[in-house]
Amino acid sequence: MTESSEQVRQALNTLWQRNFLNLRAATQQARIRNRTRLDVGFELIGTTFTDAGVFHDHALDCLRYLSASPHCNLFIWTYARPEAVARLNATQLLPNLIAVKGINENKISVSIDRDPRKPYFDVLLDPLAGFDASQGHWFWAQHLFGIAEETLRTQMSGMTVIRSRDKFAVNPPTNVFRSPQL
Repeated sequence: MTESSEQVRQALNTLWQRNFLNLRAATQQARIRNRTRLDVGFELIGTTFTDAGVFHDHALDCLRYLSASPHCNLFIWTYARPEAVARLNATQLLPNLIAVKGINENKISVSIDRDPRKPYFDVLLDPLAGFDASQGHWFWAQHLFGIAEETLRTQMSGMTVIRSRDKFAVNPPTNVFRSPQL
């Protein structure tokens, strides 16, 4: 295993243990409720897209992964105006094979215990939830979602998944190992 791959493994181990992005807790709760899917909301403006309107580093790969995953329901959760959301969905998301289940709503996880007007997400990729695209969080999110997905699919713990992998993709953002989350 390369030194960089080992650094990624150690960083993922730390992020998983610290429940980064609520992924470990969300995965555990899904298993307790006999669910095999996580509901994931993501912000468009400033989080998915830069001010110039292009995808942040690793955002496209992560969103494609989540969209294709049978263990995730992907939702747009944004303050952007509806016309901007429709334009971005039509010109950026759909052509890049990113399909969402809803915009500012989640009709899949409706519960009598919760107000049905308030969307519920297991994981929220939004600055208010601590997500920071400029710190390489899309890179880590994609790896952690892979761990969560394998955990839901196999019933292994996330720690077992991390330890059992021979190697991880080793193209982390250059500033990630200086991040306070690590």
